[in-house]
Amino acid sequence: MAFVSGLSVDGKKWRVEIKRHVKRRTLSQNAALWMWHSEMVDAVGKDTGNDAEDLHEHFKKKFLTPIITEIGGEISKRYSTKKLTTKEMSEFMDRIYAYVTGDLGIWLPHPADYGRDAA
Repeated sequence: MAFVSGLSVDGKKWRVEIKRHVKRRTLSQNAALWMWHSEMVDAVGKDTGNDAEDLHEHFKKKFLTPIITEIGGEISKRYSTKKLTTKEMSEFMDRIYAYVTGDLGIWLPHPADYGRDAA
């Protein structure tokens, strides 16, 4: 507060923001996700021709909300896990896990199988 009150106001504009820190996805979450992609490629890649990147793109489109941008009247959608919080990444991974193990019948190792949490 002392720093803010000491800012000079001689014609300059200042913006001070205080935001709650939100922890982004962890490296272990990201590693577990890519391990799953690798396991899926091993299980079905030969039959489908899909690689880990194909699967990653598929699941982002299936389970994430798109980031929509409009430039010059052209609207585009993209999907990304880079800015997900740890909670959002966990939810994304839970959805993939349920779909792949339940609907597709492919076994995926769960981080709990290794005595550690993905988060």
